Amino acid sequence: MRTEDIVGLSFFLVLFTGIGLLFYGLKQGKRNIDAQHRWVGCGLIVCGTACLLLGVVRLSLIRTSSRPVVEGNIWGVNEPVNNKYSSSFNVTNDSGQATLIRCRYDGPGLREGDRARVRYVEYNHQLLELTMLTGSYTGWGFKESSGEPGYAVWALMGVACGFAGWHQLRKGAAMEA
Repeated sequence: MRTEDIVGLSFFLVLFTGIGLLFYGLKQGKRNIDAQHRWVGCGLIVCGTACLLLGVVRLSLIRTSSRPVVEGNIWGVNEPVNNKYSSSFNVTNDSGQATLIRCRYDGPGLREGDRARVRYVEYNHQLLELTMLTGSYTGWGFKESSGEPGYAVWALMGVACGFAGWHQLRKGAAMEA
């Protein structure tokens, strides 16, 4: 199992546990408002923990991952559908080893059979730099982000959910007193 799969599976297990606590808390509200605040608070904290861990772990894996460079022929170019999904393509080096590359680019320049030099993040195969070496776009290139800003948003969402859960717990404790 790949590291990406383990991180994703762990995220969903913790997230669904938090959602289950939230729903249980909402049901408790019909009987006991104090219990509702406690259970909803716990659910929000667990959901926030899932988001925070996803963001922090993925940021850490991206930052510590190596940035290899592969030079070879481009093939298997997949354009995004309705601009919702990322593009991807393969680069096959001289020894015949293919490397899948993911990017957000969907313009001209990615033609099958042309030779390119690509630098990418090994953890998630996210394109960092591409330079075309042959074809009508020789010398052309572009750079992309490694994906870190998106995972920073996940970490911030986790902190926000955690604070909302802490606020709910304090509300429940104040009602008991």
